[in-house]
Amino acid sequence: MKRLYITKNVYGSEQGAIAYDLSTVAAAVKTKGDGSIDLGTKEGQEFTYKIPFEAPTSTDGVVVYKLWTTRLATLGTTSKGDFRDVSKRNAYGDLNAFGTITIKAGNATATATTIKQFSAVILAAPLANGSSKSFISVYNGETYAINAGLETASFWDFGYYYGNTHKASFASASDFPKAIVDIADKANINITQEPLNNFYIAKSTKDFDTVTTSELETIVTPTSEKVTNLSTGAVLEFEDKNGAKGLIKVTKIEGTDGNSGKIYFDVKIQNVEYIKL
Repeated sequence: MKRLYITKNVYGSEQGAIAYDLSTVAAAVKTKGDGSIDLGTKEGQEFTYKIPFEAPTSTDGVVVYKLWTTRLATLGTTSKGDFRDVSKRNAYGDLNAFGTITIKAGNATATATTIKQFSAVILAAPLANGSSKSFISVYNGETYAINAGLETASFWDFGYYYGNTHKASFASASDFPKAIVDIADKANINITQEPLNNFYIAKSTKDFDTVTTSELETIVTPTSEKVTNLSTGAVLEFEDKNGAKGLIKVTKIEGTDGNSGKIYFDVKIQNVEYIKL
């Protein structure tokens, strides 16, 4: 075993299951850049850590934690897993091996959210040095810059750019027009193509504000990983690499490219962990 991954799902929240941030609750453990726990040589076969698992803060709340470990695929390769994919480099023969800790309060009537929501997300047009936060993960709603490096690359679902012809546009990390790997190479940043996600997206006629879980389920997987000529008020439908479907609503476009270029939007996406229960 090389890394320990832990997710936290607070039932009733709009975020669903996300990576459990141990930086504020378990200072003794050493974390990798993606938030997983780095298991040393002595911990490869067996380990003991004192990790505080936070209880529900609401009456009748429920918090569910999921834990699993990864291994080296082959000698010299990475042990990096994926918070959205238990099977990726899973350390056990059963590639879906994981443990679950459920903590309940009161009557535990809280339920897992069916739709995750992220509001007022801002992405900046990409800069040549990779420093702009041009990419978002629909897993956790966080935004990322290329110079964050390889550790966070598996989080990036799609990015923003502003082209001379296509104007304001979104594209998957895997199909970004100004190749991420090329930008990284020029800025001396370690990024490879392998962890970059596919993300299928198209313009939509659905009502973002009133959409239901069943309506999201009717979305047909788009054939493109890019959508261009965006405008304020535009609604987009998508499917991420794990099959979760959702909508994006553009709320504001500011400037063009360079330091001034920004886009503001909201996201609603199926909570895949809930759907699989």
